[in-house]
Amino acid sequence: MRHALASGAARDTDLERIGRTLSLPSGASIEYLDAFYNSLDEDELANLHETYKTWEAEGNPDAARWADGLGNGLLILSNPEYGGSWESVPQDIRDTIRYGYEPDPNAEHPGEPLDRLDRLGAILGEANPQYRPGTEVGIEMSRVAGYMAGIPTYADPHIIPTPDPSYYDHAASTFLDIATRNTDTSYHLLTGTDVDGSPADFSRDEVLVPLLTREWADDGATLAGLTDWIAADALPADPGDPVAVIRAERAGEAAFGLAEVLSAPESEWNSDNNFNRFLHMPGAFREETDLTIGEVNPVAVRSFATALSPFVGDMVGSVDDATATSGFGELGPVPATRVFTLMNTDPAAGALLNGAAIAQATDFDRRFALEQLDGVNKYSYGTYSGRLQSLVEVGLSSTYENEKLVEQAAIDNRNQSRADAYAVAQTLVTGAVTALPGGVVTGPLVYSTGVLLQSEIVDAEGRYVGHPSGVEGFDSEMYLTETGAENTRRYNMISSLVDSGAIDTAQVSPGWLTDGSLVPRDLMEGRLLSDQVPDLLHEAGIESSAQTEYLRISNSGAGDLRNIVYADQRNGEQGFRDVLTNNVVPSGGERWNYS
Repeated sequence: MRHALASGAARDTDLERIGRTLSLPSGASIEYLDAFYNSLDEDELANLHETYKTWEAEGNPDAARWADGLGNGLLILSNPEYGGSWESVPQDIRDTIRYGYEPDPNAEHPGEPLDRLDRLGAILGEANPQYRPGTEVGIEMSRVAGYMAGIPTYADPHIIPTPDPSYYDHAASTFLDIATRNTDTSYHLLTGTDVDGSPADFSRDEVLVPLLTREWADDGATLAGLTDWIAADALPADPGDPVAVIRAERAGEAAFGLAEVLSAPESEWNSDNNFNRFLHMPGAFREETDLTIGEVNPVAVRSFATALSPFVGDMVGSVDDATATSGFGELGPVPATRVFTLMNTDPAAGALLNGAAIAQATDFDRRFALEQLDGVNKYSYGTYSGRLQSLVEVGLSSTYENEKLVEQAAIDNRNQSRADAYAVAQTLVTGAVTALPGGVVTGPLVYSTGVLLQSEIVDAEGRYVGHPSGVEGFDSEMYLTETGAENTRRYNMISSLVDSGAIDTAQVSPGWLTDGSLVPRDLMEGRLLSDQVPDLLHEAGIESSAQTEYLRISNSGAGDLRNIVYADQRNGEQGFRDVLTNNVVPSGGERWNYS
């Protein structure tokens, strides 16, 4: 058959037979695929694909399925889960994937390797969505996509030919889309590891930074495939299932890798400041723009925020049983602030991550109160709650320092962002409760972009629509002032006791309740929270001294970050520029203060 294809002597019936075999509902055997693909060279395979596409255009009802079968079969052959392997893929195709994106500027036709990639991408792009590449092939495809994504931005046009960027967009998107169908591929890219767990033989930033800084035609929807799986795996549905536990560990490691790449002040690839580059995305040939990553690739940034949301507690140094996640490393206060700053460059992404942080802080306050009733003093929850509150505020401040908004515009935007975050937090706290060991009812332990829809922050098509309904009277003092923050924590504590039945609703004023629960925090008068709630908590079994100590520790936790960045004080611009952008971190500011 190879000789017949190469000479053009193959009959149409022969080509039809191949197409039918490759597109069998049960799939062709791995032995057939191995023999078939390794009997052809890449040119012959491309010619066969073009023949099927020609027949499809001429109206052959089966030709599209046969073209799909060519892509499907190649992915099957590459994937150990289907019985294939990287070594089973024909050598010339492996060479094209691994080396085809490194054109020799001195060659007679330096663009030829890229043409071969484009042609291979056309074949693989026909593969049906349910077919996934093997991890090794997926990694190499991602390297292809990263290189092609970076060519118009990073390459010297006098050395490497740079045709219309759309040429690269299509091919790079195809390879990235196929590669990220395999979540193991994404895991290894984000963690910078090889399939055997050893350090990868490529620079993680060299692949990821061009992908993240490329202005994709689909607003980053394909790029979002890199992280779309993380939140779903972050918390094992059954902690006794070792497979689910391993997946959760890997999700945490991948999320940490993403946070590292986003927050790096010096790239491991070319020493550029990753964080600054994501705030000032590159245009053609390295020219910086005033566009941020959230403005250029909003869909991808929303996926990143979703992936990171389950780990907000880990970002502020929570340990032991404080959170239900695993695998996320120690990030530190400044990198964590950089991550929040970048997520705030897209309003919907910022709402999700900030909302998750407020919800997790709420969760810590509620758990402190419930565990106090059992004689357990978890004052560390106050530290984490305060840090999360501060992280939201400092991240918002830093985003608007970067945008250099005038004072009133910054205030208005930050207030709206807080309102959006509050709406997300309320949805998480009230809609995602889980019974923890000991019967403690708490939340949030489930995160998804679905909470945005539930909060009316985005419409059914995923577009951001702004201020959610129901929080028009949002009181920014809930989090911005020490008194407001303390009252919010008192509210969280008493609401947990009311919800759990530890405080009888008959003990509280009827005006405080709606359908048996406390009215939302923004509808509770600060005076009532300051004057009456402490006595109710005391009567329920939480000593006044314990309340005072928890609030003191929470305020101290909130000061941890502010004392490093100063982003919410008068010299905030200097703090943003020196600490976050230029990495001039004060002594002792590299880690959270555990004292």
